[in-house]
Amino acid sequence: MTKQLVPGKVLVSAAELHEITRRLSIKVLHRCADVDTLLVVGVLKGAFMFTADLVRVLARPVEVDFITCSSYGAGVVSSGHVDILQDTCIDVAGRAILLVEDIVDSGRTVTKLREHFFNRGAGRVEVCAMLTRGVRTDVLGGIALHDNTLVIGYGLDYQERYRELPALHAGVWVDE
Repeated sequence: MTKQLVPGKVLVSAAELHEITRRLSIKVLHRCADVDTLLVVGVLKGAFMFTADLVRVLARPVEVDFITCSSYGAGVVSSGHVDILQDTCIDVAGRAILLVEDIVDSGRTVTKLREHFFNRGAGRVEVCAMLTRGVRTDVLGGIALHDNTLVIGYGLDYQERYRELPALHAGVWVDE
């Protein structure tokens, strides 16, 4: 018998996600008040919905680009190694970057990407994440997770499935 991951309990509704995004936008505006045009860099694929929603509520001039990296591969546990698969197209030299993540767990990806952007000449890198695990003082975080629940929906996936769900769900393993 094989196990299949399916959406379980709604952890955060679409309406709650909208309100969390709105509150985070206020924190971003406060932290980046001294920046003329913010470069928002979404980390693909998981943060694409959050990035789009955040940009819409920021109500300030931004440029948007994306970067693709991988630390999970096909699994649900980080490999501990972060690979940049596709870099940004916009020159980051001297720019203030808002790096938008779906979830910050160990912080390895954020650390790697900050280092990557600073090596490319970025003036500053702020991080905004929809979800965080553990205590994070270096990230503007929306929702703090206190356990290892596998979260799917609103851009987050399991093997490329469930990104389209408008809310965040706990992933539940069931017998097929």
